[in-house]
Amino acid sequence: MTPLESATVSILGAQDAIFSPLRDIDRIAGSNFLAARVDFLTRGGLPIHSQGARQAFARQLEELQRQKLVTVSRQRRTMFPMVRLSLLAETLARSLCGLPSIAAGWVTVERVAELADAAGREWVPEFVLAKWPGPRAVKPGSADMRELVLIEDMALPALARGWIDSNATALRHVCYRVLPAGRNALMETAPADPKKSLFEESALNAYQLSFDVQRHTLMTSEPANQREIGELPLSTEALCWP
Repeated sequence: MTPLESATVSILGAQDAIFSPLRDIDRIAGSNFLAARVDFLTRGGLPIHSQGARQAFARQLEELQRQKLVTVSRQRRTMFPMVRLSLLAETLARSLCGLPSIAAGWVTVERVAELADAAGREWVPEFVLAKWPGPRAVKPGSADMRELVLIEDMALPALARGWIDSNATALRHVCYRVLPAGRNALMETAPADPKKSLFEESALNAYQLSFDVQRHTLMTSEPANQREIGELPLSTEALCWP
């Protein structure tokens, strides 16, 4: 893996941490995740400082920008520039990490839309996507949890595009719904899958490290807006699937 590829998968890890479904919702996490998601979708990406202030990374970022693999925007309300991967860079980074592609995200949107429309519901519980008969109490590290994490991984490209969003009940069951941008995406041609996998274990390790650091920061840092409480948990009624 080259230094530029390492920087790219680190950016992807931080991005996916922002949009990974949140099961345990409290004031700090709820506020921080909501603010980070809104900033990413409306203000050009994630703040560069989330990757650290290393000079080497700054030089890599300049080169990524020169090659048009990232876009960098500067907003008056933020202290740091915002960075976002290009479509090509994200496609390559997901392939390097062995993660579901943007095309897989599109398929997830399609599936959530089909299920929601057929049931006349807004939110689709994860157990329905997993084809389980009902919600289960899932233990960390179990086969059931790995199945739910795969659903999350497939949803992440769509979540980061504002095609769908996620929320959870107080019982930690995640649900998904399609947003207007997702309905629009379904009217377009489905994205193409990469022709071959570029998987490298070192890339996945770099992604996971960045993901874990970003998620820990969002879970523990004091919110910038002390009056913001983030998303409210869904009612357990969302789990009463037809």
